[in-house]
Amino acid sequence: PHITTWTGEKYDFHGECDLVLIRNPKFGYGLGLNVHGRTKIHDNWSYFETVAVQIGHFTLEVQGADKYWINGSPDVELPHTISGYKVEVTSEESEESSKIRVFTIHVGDRGENIFIR
Repeated sequence: PHITTWTGEKYDFHGECDLVLIRNPKFGYGLGLNVHGRTKIHDNWSYFETVAVQIGHFTLEVQGADKYWINGSPDVELPHTISGYKVEVTSEESEESSKIRVFTIHVGDRGENIFIR
């Protein structure tokens, strides 16, 4: 997987494991923010199989291109909110000229977002 930090640093990771990408218990005036990813190896590369974002007691989990859950319920109509933060999904062109879904959680009042592609 390719990971870009809040400050724009880029990292590549090639392995299979569960990763804690973000843990911020003070986010949202104490709601807390946790982002976890599960990577999987395929041939000679790896990818995020599943990403889960938890804000407070609410969770968005995304698996692959077309499976997602909010608090364990599949395919909740979007846009939706988790702990008051808007979640939406859009489509964009990928490098392979196919459409991919992009989940966006709007977490800041200055345009800060969490993107799951």
